[in-house]
Amino acid sequence: MIDQVRELVSQYGDQLALVANVSGGKDSSRMLGLLREHFPTIKTYSVMADTGFEHIAPIPAIHWTTHISARFGLPLNVVRNPNKTYLQMIERRGKFPSPKFRQCTSDLKRGPVQTFIRHLPEKVIINCTGIRAEESRNRAKQNPWKFDAALSKAGRTVINWMPIFEESLKDVLRWHWESGTPLHPVYVPVYHALPISFASLNDTQRFAIDDYLDDVEPEWASERSQWSVREISLYELENAASRPLLLERLDMTMAGGSRTDGPIMLDDDLSVVDGMHRIAAAYAGGKRNAKLKAFVRLSGYLRRFSCRVCIFATEADIRAIYEHDREAFDQVSALEQRIGFTMRADQSLLQIIEAAPSMDTRQYRIEYPCTT
Repeated sequence: MIDQVRELVSQYGDQLALVANVSGGKDSSRMLGLLREHFPTIKTYSVMADTGFEHIAPIPAIHWTTHISARFGLPLNVVRNPNKTYLQMIERRGKFPSPKFRQCTSDLKRGPVQTFIRHLPEKVIINCTGIRAEESRNRAKQNPWKFDAALSKAGRTVINWMPIFEESLKDVLRWHWESGTPLHPVYVPVYHALPISFASLNDTQRFAIDDYLDDVEPEWASERSQWSVREISLYELENAASRPLLLERLDMTMAGGSRTDGPIMLDDDLSVVDGMHRIAAAYAGGKRNAKLKAFVRLSGYLRRFSCRVCIFATEADIRAIYEHDREAFDQVSALEQRIGFTMRADQSLLQIIEAAPSMDTRQYRIEYPCTT
């Protein structure tokens, strides 16, 4: 289909534009990367639909998506339904969306993006989404290249395209690792890249990572914060700091006894990452091979980067949200009680928590392939 896009570009020139539907999640970031790789000179609009219930910690989803878009040289266009947010929509309807009737997608995402497209000056629009066939049986049945009759009016032609439709989770994660494109901290630890430059690995180590990715299963969503002690160089730290890792402590003992011992946390201000670079460089005396001990915390808890409490959340996801984003959990739980309708057909969020075993669930220790 890339060849089809090239053919359209040659035919319509600057009258054609790409619209990249982005959320800051792994799939839409991968999709955006593919578009910029193959069509760097084509007018591209990076568009995020804000449902009013996006992640706010440790980095707000809009800030994160702005950062990802900027990595590819694009400003972010944020669109919204002017009449309602996700929680308002549920309260007014008196019920939650369902997998079959996804009003959250139609009203809060697809609708605002369609309005954005109608106001574009280009005559041919290729509307791109990060949907993958592997995600579900229903998605696998979709057509990844489809003429949009509803939007193709008034001299405008719109085609809906899913550029990464055939890619697997493993493909997407590997791209993030190889390109150095970070994942939002809310993702489970096993999705995040090694705190080193992936390009520096030899073939044996890459094969080990492939095996590691093959073992990434849904049940990993229930894992909790992971800690490990790593000795890394300043160069490797710079690569690590560009990823959503929380470095609890940099214990650096350099010549002359220089040392820092305190929390350096990734906050909602991305400048903290740059500040971490400067601090490390100062204590390492600019020596890129100087070894530092880093206590690294990987603290994500979800496999999907959608709204804060998604209707597709598993019970493990709901327990993780209860622990890591209590505010969002309480908002949805209170909404269930007010409208007398539960997000899950069989039980309320509180019933899921009450039925769960102790929140001190088993810990997983993540062992990364050796890089020395």
